[in-house]
Amino acid sequence: MKGFYQPAGVVGLVGWAWILMIALFSLIMQLEVTHFNVWTGGSLIVFLVVAGFAIFRRRVEIDDAGFAHFTQLFSPQRLSVRITGLHQVQFTKNAILFQYNGDHYYFKLSKAIYAELKQRIEDTNA
Repeated sequence: MKGFYQPAGVVGLVGWAWILMIALFSLIMQLEVTHFNVWTGGSLIVFLVVAGFAIFRRRVEIDDAGFAHFTQLFSPQRLSVRITGLHQVQFTKNAILFQYNGDHYYFKLSKAIYAELKQRIEDTNA
């Protein structure tokens, strides 16, 4: 099963704040010059590309072998976690907080992936 995720908490908030700064620059250029120009169009295109990259590059895949593979934003490698190796798992409304190999992770997940991952974790703990 495949879906999307975003980092939750302060990490996700700071990341999206930097991306929104590009859109703010585009808006400021539009308002300062009072007409659409090259800088406004260029920064708007850069914002759309970066925002699309930030959304669609962060993918999660849950396979039948019991692994969840998280494709990271700027890394060519992916984070692969064994579902049975997750510790201190906490579920919130649409996010999961867990510890794996001593590192803490906090991800917001799409609804289908959230339900699938929650079901698999509950099945392994039962």
